[in-house]
Amino acid sequence: MERLASPDDLRFEIDEGTPSFAFDTGRSPFRTFRLPEGGPYTLTLSSYVVGDPPTWQVFSPVVLVLDEARRPVRSVGPEPFRWDSATGDETPGWRKKLEATLQAGGPGERFLIVHTTEALLARTSAVEMPNASYAVAAGVPVMVPFGTHGVAVTSARSGKLRLRVSAP
Repeated sequence: MERLASPDDLRFEIDEGTPSFAFDTGRSPFRTFRLPEGGPYTLTLSSYVVGDPPTWQVFSPVVLVLDEARRPVRSVGPEPFRWDSATGDETPGWRKKLEATLQAGGPGERFLIVHTTEALLARTSAVEMPNASYAVAAGVPVMVPFGTHGVAVTSARSGKLRLRVSAP
């Protein structure tokens, strides 16, 4: 379990070496975090698309919020997670992410578990990607967008994620 601070910006991976558990929603790898004292906090959780075409994948997260006795208080996801663009500072490769902003750390909320569900693992999403070509201007390649098309991104048991904590 990792202790979060406020503010905090934690990049982490969930992969085959991550512990897994049989949740009510199916077996999933997970990461556990302890919220800092003095909440509530605004949390932004991002999960980045990884891989090369045509096998793009993303870890589709769900956040389970627990009390001090580690009993479930509530579960968040997948509803608040939306597709958004990522920057080159966030991730290499195709710059797309699933991201949600939520509140946690209020009365009775002490821990977070980031995991996924069997239903989400069976899902493939159609995500818009810009069509582009490259032109060379003054010796520098420049991307020239000319529309968009949908690509398939499958859910995976592993991924690259980022959790940011800030005051509300």
